[in-house]
Amino acid sequence: MLKKAILSGHKSMNRLDLANDIAQRILSALSKFYESDKRIKIRTAHISGVSYENIGDSGLIFLRDISEKGKFSVHTTINPMGADVYNNTFNLNEQFIKKQKEIAKAYLRMGAIESFTCTPYDYFLVPEKGNHVAWAESSAVVYGNSFLELYTNKESALSALASAILGEAIYSDMHIEENRRCSLSYKYEEKINELILGLLAYHVGKKAEKPFNIKLGRELSSLEKKSLAAALGSIGNVAVFKINDEGNVDRKVYEVLKKDLEKEYMELNTSEDGEIIVLGCPHWNHNEIFNFLKEMNGRSFKKDCIIACCKKAYENTIKIYDRKLLDKKRIYFFKGACPIFSPLLKELGVSKVITNSVKAAHYYKYRGIRVNLKELKDIIKTESE
Repeated sequence: MLKKAILSGHKSMNRLDLANDIAQRILSALSKFYESDKRIKIRTAHISGVSYENIGDSGLIFLRDISEKGKFSVHTTINPMGADVYNNTFNLNEQFIKKQKEIAKAYLRMGAIESFTCTPYDYFLVPEKGNHVAWAESSAVVYGNSFLELYTNKESALSALASAILGEAIYSDMHIEENRRCSLSYKYEEKINELILGLLAYHVGKKAEKPFNIKLGRELSSLEKKSLAAALGSIGNVAVFKINDEGNVDRKVYEVLKKDLEKEYMELNTSEDGEIIVLGCPHWNHNEIFNFLKEMNGRSFKKDCIIACCKKAYENTIKIYDRKLLDKKRIYFFKGACPIFSPLLKELGVSKVITNSVKAAHYYKYRGIRVNLKELKDIIKTESE
């Protein structure tokens, strides 16, 4: 079990020493993996391993122990939970809710910010470019490295936890400038949207082993940037890319064709319809929600639409849009939670979903959920009236 593996040999330690010692042991193990003893100070940490669906009782027991005295030494945000514990709108199992709340309390007791999001860059402290951080959520890692010019490896839940406690990370891989240089380039000359960009990153992510540049015809919206980062984070090992970078003109350029993306779409689009609409993977901020509601232009969905977002995004939204009116339009929110790593769909009896997220489609495939993958504008057009 996780607890026994990590806590072995520490029965006599007080809890503060225990937390620091475990963190040191985790980073020492990483030092051997990276063959680097050098460490670097970090400004922030972002921890995954928050959903009870993922970490189970062993993870809960471990967090309960380490959080008695353990404290984070840097600004620390945390990933989404497996349930909306603020308002159990979808009537998830109360025992699950209880254990999810325990996990949340353990992280908050250690000093984590009440964030519960996969997009820590939307509302919370983002260091200036060039700063080193330790982030665990794959989509946030790619986004942070690529669009915010932060320096972070793809940390695991445990390594990010250790770095949050100690305030440092192993100086390796994406923390080293020369490892971040783009050695090849891809170009795509067809029309783009958030779905196409997700498929593009998914396709390139299967091929590229090192940082790369993508040549595109225009600037991207925040939703499109998230789609790119999330899709790449879900399929590949590459943790940084650039867009329309003019440096290193001698690198080889590969053209991605429309037919290449059609193959990826055929793999991910496993249903011609869906019983429910799931949006917000990665989490939407309130501006993205506003844009979506404006695009709806007074229409209402013909089936339930669930938007995943952090609590702050929800609060900012209902300051402008009436909650009861959104309910009538069958638009609901899953606050501080992730619909993928959650019992949500099982509890609702749903086996087919509609989404615009390539990342969501990728993970739903492995969870036995069929996906109707569409561009957001097409979802609005075909699923509302």
